[in-house]
Amino acid sequence: MKKGKVFVALVMLLVGCSKPVVQKKEPPKKPLNSHFQVVKHYETKSVAGDSANFHYLERNKLYTSMERYDQEILLQYRSKSLGYIDITNGKYTSIYHFKDRVRCWDFFVQGKGFYYSEFEEDGEIVTVGYQENGQRKKIDEGVVVNPWALPMFNKVEGNRLLYQIITRENGRHFHQLKTINLDYPNDVKTLYKEEVKPEINSNYRYSVNQNRVTFNKREGKKGWYLSLDLKTGKVTDVTGVIEDPIISDALYLGNNQYLLENIDGHSSVVYDIEKKKKSLVLGGIEAYG
Repeated sequence: MKKGKVFVALVMLLVGCSKPVVQKKEPPKKPLNSHFQVVKHYETKSVAGDSANFHYLERNKLYTSMERYDQEILLQYRSKSLGYIDITNGKYTSIYHFKDRVRCWDFFVQGKGFYYSEFEEDGEIVTVGYQENGQRKKIDEGVVVNPWALPMFNKVEGNRLLYQIITRENGRHFHQLKTINLDYPNDVKTLYKEEVKPEINSNYRYSVNQNRVTFNKREGKKGWYLSLDLKTGKVTDVTGVIEDPIISDALYLGNNQYLLENIDGHSSVVYDIEKKKKSLVLGGIEAYG
């Protein structure tokens, strides 16, 4: 989904449905050594073993999933409920409760229902679907061979929902990027598909900005960073000056420029893909105008 800039700090351990705020605390009066300002600070009571995952912010609603620790399920947490936190008062409101032992990895509310990606306790199959009025419709199905590649949703232009998934076809595995028409769940488009090895690595991070999806691919010890234009479907190699795309991230900035970052935190560069040169170096002593 589109991530807005949020200048709100929510410090919460939440449980239950529509719980009122137990205590409202004033922001610290002493200035903090930070670029961010604490605007509102809420705390509520919790139950040991519960946790909250924040998925996306839409207006005043921070959509959240509540989980309970369960060591027998993959990644050790099962879903309790889906809902949202009103960031104006800190109240959590549930929109769906889980009865089965499943993990909802991501969800996106649309109309009277919501899109979801989830896997059951055996952790073998991940399902993408839509639920409304208690009725579920399966849209897609993949395999859980790499937690980094589990479907996470991003809303993109054209009223569509972008996600990635690894599928298994005749014993072969494929990494795919797809979109769903938010108003018509049957309308699914495959934007990118490539055969991959069923192994666990951090090879499936991707970013979305200005109709460009940047993501990395890997073959053995060699890696690339690619850019997919959502309007044309064209895939471009934007590896640029990144020394190791396997441990790096990239984000499209517009005007043919990409922010290429080494996730070890040492440096980042702004790279012009048409001019094939750096326009700015961050984290180092060099800077190019």
